[in-house]
Amino acid sequence: ERALYDTVERTLLNCLRFERSRYDETQDCDLVRGLL
Repeated sequence: ERALYDTVERTLLNCLRFERSRYDETQDCDLVRGLL
């Protein structure tokens, strides 16, 4: 379970970097936010 949280954390950090972009990363960010 800890590994899952680490992955989510890394994904969120990536989201911050791509926040202003309209790449696939922003879609992943929306998915992660939906899970939280």
